[in-house]
Amino acid sequence: MYLLLSNVRNSMILHARSSSPNECCGLVAGKDKLFTTYYPLANCAEEPTKNYFAAPKELLLALKKISLAKQDLLGIYHSHVKSIAYPSTKDIDLAVYPNAVYFIISLAGEESLAAFEIKSKNVINVDFSVIE
Repeated sequence: MYLLLSNVRNSMILHARSSSPNECCGLVAGKDKLFTTYYPLANCAEEPTKNYFAAPKELLLALKKISLAKQDLLGIYHSHVKSIAYPSTKDIDLAVYPNAVYFIISLAGEESLAAFEIKSKNVINVDFSVIE
């Protein structure tokens, strides 16, 4: 089971809220199955209200910070402003990190956070617990 620090969860949700009506995106790092640090990234998609594309320079800088902190890239997160916390067809097509957990924050209706593995276009629900 994966473990997500509550401050990381709260920060990702705050990033989603503050980015609305645009989608947000970022990385989550840590060790083993413990997510300890989040790295918010700018969404530079052509239609940021409908999808996300991480700003390349920020992405590279975040990956460097993860490496320097001796952490591993464990996850990628983004928000869905008007849909449920489940990968869209485009999310599945763009999932290029098969070992990453993909977190999706839904702001539609009651806020929710869900996690998935996406491997060879197959979506698998991932269980996680939030810890202090």
